[in-house]
Amino acid sequence: MWRRPSAGSAWWPTSAPRKGVQAVARLARSAYGEIDLWFSNAGVAGPRQPGEIQDNARWDSAWLLHVMSHVYAARAVLPAMLDRGDGYLLQTASLVALSTQVDKATYSVSKHAALALSEWLAVTYRPKGIKVSCFCPGAMLTPMLLVNGLPEDHPALRAAPRPEQVADRLVAAIDSERFLILDSDVAREELLSKATDYEGWVNRAAARQT
Repeated sequence: MWRRPSAGSAWWPTSAPRKGVQAVARLARSAYGEIDLWFSNAGVAGPRQPGEIQDNARWDSAWLLHVMSHVYAARAVLPAMLDRGDGYLLQTASLVALSTQVDKATYSVSKHAALALSEWLAVTYRPKGIKVSCFCPGAMLTPMLLVNGLPEDHPALRAAPRPEQVADRLVAAIDSERFLILDSDVAREELLSKATDYEGWVNRAAARQT
């Protein structure tokens, strides 16, 4: 059973996760040896604030968690991977990285940046034997979705898969070493719409907010 968290339970970090990432990397090496695959999957959506640019504290927190945590992870594990000429960096962004979310400015912008970082890593390090993928999932039935306070019969809640269902799809995508990993038709439609008619995509997205 899923328990709906309160709006105040959303966590916003107040310091960079650099030391935490380094500690996890050290623990993994001490327990299992060199790291073959690193999955950066931390994220927080924060409160819904439609029409608000949001304050600096939320911008700083979103940037640290959604972008810099991936940077710190790459710094921690890439040198050994490059020495071996093999390794895998897997980063979670969001379907929002292919679209936008007007009620959460910091989440939307930082997730776009996370996808851009994954692209840069792939272009830079794939020729050196490093596999890179970016996972852009839609809404899942997790506290991050439930904290939005949606009614129980909301379409987003009814359609949201459980994490274990998404995990099966993710493992299959890792096996194929795809760069962009999507888990829904909605993500593919957003990407195609944006690529083929950017102006129209902006207008349609704006119209949905009125």
